[in-house]
Amino acid sequence: MKKLKVGVFGIKRGVAYADLFSVNPYTEVVAICDYDDFSTKKFLKDKKGITVYNNYDKFLEHDLDIVVLCNYCTEHAPAAIKALNSGRHVLSEVIACKTLSEGVELCRAVEKSKKVYMLAENYCFFAYTQEMERLYKEGIIGEYLYGECEYVHDCRGFWHILTSGKDHWRNWLPSTYYCTHSLGPIIKITNTRPVKVVGFVVPNTLSREVGRIGDDWGVFICIMDNNALTRVISWSTGPHDSIWYRIHGTKGVMENNRWRDTDVLNLYIVELNEELEIKEEKKSYTPEFRKYKEEVKKSRAWGK
Repeated sequence: MKKLKVGVFGIKRGVAYADLFSVNPYTEVVAICDYDDFSTKKFLKDKKGITVYNNYDKFLEHDLDIVVLCNYCTEHAPAAIKALNSGRHVLSEVIACKTLSEGVELCRAVEKSKKVYMLAENYCFFAYTQEMERLYKEGIIGEYLYGECEYVHDCRGFWHILTSGKDHWRNWLPSTYYCTHSLGPIIKITNTRPVKVVGFVVPNTLSREVGRIGDDWGVFICIMDNNALTRVISWSTGPHDSIWYRIHGTKGVMENNRWRDTDVLNLYIVELNEELEIKEEKKSYTPEFRKYKEEVKKSRAWGK
């Protein structure tokens, strides 16, 4: 069986992806590109047969089928466009783009290349978000009416590890730009998309302590293409982390636990009989991966 050849750009962030593609029977990692010698040497410590580059254009001259983008967050779109134009499939870390014009250019490059482009929003593939998608597609809770999602991650305690100088993208990126960890699963579960958006921010009060100048919180409301309403808290800084998804439908509601045991999924099915009496069926359980469960265990990929 011929394996697809994979190249990873940005190995510090991309080590988990390299591990996944290495254990996948259909792929092999043949090249990496990074400007940081320490990161490449650390990755190659127990690896053989992988070519190393510190120039992205030279990296794209390598025999590759797939390019995985784990470079700086705000530089994903230009790198993706170059890879697509060179005839490679692209798996890109979030965010996909930082401006509307970059998004248009990226979409045009995908259409022109006829290659596969995928945004690697890993929160869409947690066991419980995949289970929510399955339940929704089966019609268990009916049509999507209203939802809430949030990604609160207080990174102040390890900000020095995540950043390298005051100009690092994490120090200035608006919190609303980093919205896919919260909104991504809602879009994938319900197959709806925002058509109208209004946003707000909480000014920088907490994260200035560690050198960040961007806002602390981002909150926005989306009207989806089926007229459902979605309240989103994008990447935000504050006490107590929270990864939470709640979806209300015409027949019921489902959500994962919000504060503790967040892998637990709660399902509430509501029936209204002819006498207008409400009957509610409740169920709470911890979903497991239905596919690739053993492969995930073999990798160092972060996820649940």
